[in-house]
Amino acid sequence: MSPIARPLALAGANVLLAYLLSEMLPSALDLVGLGSAYGRIGELGLPCAIGRSAACGVLILLASVGLNRTGFRIRI
Repeated sequence: MSPIARPLALAGANVLLAYLLSEMLPSALDLVGLGSAYGRIGELGLPCAIGRSAACGVLILLASVGLNRTGFRIRI
């Protein structure tokens, strides 16, 4: 498996977890006081908004992979 595919496969092992993390992200940013900074970055222009979204996607991917590796599972 390629180095790029491995984290994606680990994150895809529990897609519901990644979805829930993405839904919790705005509240988590507000909790740590970064909610307004998130909005200001998007106002700087399209490249900044795309970079902001990509960075958040990478953070969600890393959190999902980390939680999956520790055995955290969400099942319906």
